[in-house]
This record gives sequence, structure tokens and C-alpha cells, in this order.
Amino acid sequence: LSYLVSFIFILGAVNAGAEETVIFIDKEAEWKYYDQGDIGDADWKNQNYRVNQWPTGYGEFGFSGADEPVPATELEPGYITYYFRKSFEIDNLDAYTNLHLYLLCDDGAVVWLNGRLLRSYNMPLELLSYYTYADSNIENDAETQFNRFTVSSSDLNVGENIIAVEVHQHENGMDDLSFDLRFANLDDVMRKEPYLI
Repeated sequence: LSYLVSFIFILGAVNAGAEETVIFIDKEAEWKYYDQGDIGDADWKNQNYRVNQWPTGYGEFGFSGADEPVPATELEPGYITYYFRKSFEIDNLDAYTNLHLYLLCDDGAVVWLNGRLLRSYNMPLELLSYYTYADSNIENDAETQFNRFTVSSSDLNVGENIIAVEVHQHENGMDDLSFDLRFANLDDVMRKEPYLI
């Protein structure tokens, strides 16, 4: 009996101290976006950059071929790079250590947190510009799967934070593009979704 009591006490202590899931940005969320070509300003990813004139849409973003589902927000095709921004709030930095980023994109993407590089996917290791192509073409099932990454919380701010994403095509004039993102503090928020480890 004493062993059972001890086990219940320890289990209760673990559960009491367990970190609760906080979803900073959910999939299919509202974003500001720019789909008119070269943005021409390297500050677009920084916190103080104004995007009042950018349109607003909901994920999934993109455009598709005739045999593919239509995204929630259709972008203007014909460009190499597309830009997205979204804000979220943090009250307590001490509550978070590692964070979990789930990224759906076709073909490549670079994710920035408060103007600093958070994660790059399927992109070359070089100075980025509007004209930078993704490393490879994303095809078939990979076009609809979220890629999961563990990222550092060191660049979080108390108060407003900005996630900025640039999505790059593998070639100019491709007939499809997709983007969506989910950002959370724990790794269990998308266990029922298709994703790549």
C-alpha cells in the first residue's frame, strides 16, 4: 500500500508541474501577406516594419494546378518569393524553453522571429533575396505534410512578437505554391496531423 501511495504522490507532482500546451499560432490562422513580387526592403521581417497596406488572408495560402485542392487564400502566381507576417503575444518568457514549429510549404521557406533567423527549410545557405530559388521542387505527399522542427525560445520578447516567413519557388513560373504554419510550446499539438519528422 505504501508503494501505491508513493506512486500516486509522485504522479500527481509530475502532472501538477507539467507544462500546458500553448499554441502561439495555429494552422489556418490569419496572416498579412505580400504577393506582388520583389518587396525591395530588407526590413520587411523586422518588428517595426509596417504592413498596414498588406492584404489579410487565412491559411492555407497558395495557388495550385488543376488537379490540386484550392487553398483558403489564393495568391497571385508568377513570382519567385512570397512574404507573410503574423504577430502573437508572450507574457512570461520563463515559461518556455524549446518551441515547436510546424511548417507546410512548397517549395522552400525561411522563418524569422523578431527579425532573427529561426529556421530555414529547403533553401541554400547564402545571402537571400527575392531571386533566391529553393533547393528542390516539393512534390506529391510532401506538398500537404507539415515539417516539424524544434527551435530555440531565446529570441522571444515579452509582449508582441513577429513571425515573418518568406516562401520561395524552385523555379520561376511554377504552377503551385503552398504555405501554412503552426507554432507552439509543446510537441504534441499535431500528433493527429500528417507531418514529417
